[in-house]
Amino acid sequence: MRVTYYYHDIAVITIGKSSVFSNHIAPVLFNFDEDQLEDEIFHRYGPYQIVGWNSHLVNGSPVLHLGSQNITFFSHPTYANIYIFMPASELFTIDWSSNAITGMENSGTPILSDGEVITIVTGSNRPPKGHNWTMILKIWKYRNFIQKTVNENH
Repeated sequence: MRVTYYYHDIAVITIGKSSVFSNHIAPVLFNFDEDQLEDEIFHRYGPYQIVGWNSHLVNGSPVLHLGSQNITFFSHPTYANIYIFMPASELFTIDWSSNAITGMENSGTPILSDGEVITIVTGSNRPPKGHNWTMILKIWKYRNFIQKTVNENH
């Protein structure tokens, strides 16, 4: 699988025991073995929870806090090895338009299952036909660091 990561996009790639975690300044191209990638990511059933940063003002100063939402995964109808996620409450109203899928603002967002960080959102790309998608990859090396950050800020 070919995945391009754009400016300020966080890439977390796990193939076997190897991990890459970096913030790219220029576009970078990665190739994945699709069968291995699928096995590495989806090793258990949901439900999943996405935890993201929200900002608000307190006494005129911006403050970050974590918000969470239950989500579910779908395989893209055209691109079989591209996975997207949607709020679990919208299971019966699946919308494949770009509005239904998170974009670059969620880059670096950890995703939890049973309280454990298992993946991180790496950003979005726009493949042919205008479909917007979000790539989600499993973490090993940085899982504890991200979990600690989530726990300290929730």
